[in-house]
Amino acid sequence: PDQYQNQLLEVMYADDFNSMYQKAFSFSVTRKWLPYAPSAVVSTTTARLQAGPKSSVYGSAKMKFGRLTFTPSKVTDIAELRAKVNQVMPVGFGWDHIMATGIVTRMDLAIDIANVQMDDLLFVHGKTQITEVNTKSGRTEYLGGKYKSGKLVALYDKAAQIKANNAKAVFSKNKEPVPDFPVTRLEIRLDQNAYGFKNMLVSQLFQLKNPFPNLMVASIHHQDNGSLEAWVWETFLRLARYEGAHAALTAFPPPHRSKIVARMRSARPAWWLPDHFWLGYPSLVEWLQGKKSASKLLTKTSKPTQSTAIQPNPTHSNQEHAQ
Repeated sequence: PDQYQNQLLEVMYADDFNSMYQKAFSFSVTRKWLPYAPSAVVSTTTARLQAGPKSSVYGSAKMKFGRLTFTPSKVTDIAELRAKVNQVMPVGFGWDHIMATGIVTRMDLAIDIANVQMDDLLFVHGKTQITEVNTKSGRTEYLGGKYKSGKLVALYDKAAQIKANNAKAVFSKNKEPVPDFPVTRLEIRLDQNAYGFKNMLVSQLFQLKNPFPNLMVASIHHQDNGSLEAWVWETFLRLARYEGAHAALTAFPPPHRSKIVARMRSARPAWWLPDHFWLGYPSLVEWLQGKKSASKLLTKTSKPTQSTAIQPNPTHSNQEHAQ
């Protein structure tokens, strides 16, 4: 209701707001953002609380009340975040209300693969035809039409991304440690246009189906049994590097295309187990509801000794938006 949104804005605009919340929040009146950074985290902002935000999901109109955006894997103390949100929100519209009635307008799910180079992999996602390849800060591939389908697959060199972000950081406290081993991130971003995701409540997140099995992952180093000519595979790899695997496939006639797909299927890495990774997802939802501690949720891995999938990282460095 408008009166509660206005009440929240009044709290934000109060003269003594900065002094009251300076340890937990930094505040910009012009943007109406309330970034929250736990004292134990010396990296990028991990949560934002916004009153009357505009969203492309609902056109240019403002949302009915507000938006909470945060990164679960960077919130070290969910109880602290809950307490800070409750301090600012009007009575009756705090954390518990958000968790019970909030609509998830965006959710990013990510899996980090340690000791695997992005350039050593090929990706195809279902029948997705839209592919974008960017090589400015490490290799990045985007699969899918973000604004129409509501689902975008982003595949990138995580270590290179951290380095690029650190180079832009004004303050050293906002810089993240860069892993000294390769890390490839496989990420699926969902918004309100995604099938089965529209108007999903936070309390309904248990119902979300695993979106990763539709992602085909293949190693370029897999040895073929000889059914595919070497020049075909080499040409395909050169095209895929700059245009993506799906676009590269379309350059070949059907007989060659089917053989290339067969080779990619046989080249699936042993670590690519999407159903196994998804076993960690229910823990995230339980953590949001206060039923599981952070220590049992997600764990970071020190330098692995072999190609290993770091523990399932739903919204590892990205954000979940709840209206």
